[in-house]
Amino acid sequence: MGLVLRWITPLTIVPTVTLVGLALFDIAADKASLNWGIAILTIVLLVMFSQYLKEVPLPIPLYKVGSGCTISWFYLFKLFPVLLAILLSWGLCAILTAADAFPEDNLARTDLNIDIISNSPWFRFPYPGQWGLPTVSPAAVLGMIAGVIASMIESVGDYYACARIAGKLKSKI
Repeated sequence: MGLVLRWITPLTIVPTVTLVGLALFDIAADKASLNWGIAILTIVLLVMFSQYLKEVPLPIPLYKVGSGCTISWFYLFKLFPVLLAILLSWGLCAILTAADAFPEDNLARTDLNIDIISNSPWFRFPYPGQWGLPTVSPAAVLGMIAGVIASMIESVGDYYACARIAGKLKSKI
């Protein structure tokens, strides 16, 4: 990977990450169309956290041996906007489900597939050949190589983006 990093620039990272995002657009649109209200709420929360609240630090009380209680500031909205938006939207759906505000067939209910948890085995031991004998073909090998290379480039782009958001990378990418 170190040799490849010389040629991985923003010009290679941006199109790769964009193409991965565009490939997922159909799935996202299908899921959003199941309940537009929750989808719009999630998008509004995501934009609010990532664009307007990203520079708002939250106080975190800490105890350090020798110096006692101190306050540290944590940029929660800057580091976790997607996770926060999803958790808050899901929490609202859970409250509305508990209050029976959604009809029984509404896909925004959080109890539609609750039986999956009780019916799933808690422990499962995999064993070799459980799905049949492995097969190898040139098309599969080339496809896997292409997937690995695309994943490497996307991962480097994600690492640079995360480092930049966390304030550990100062250069423009």
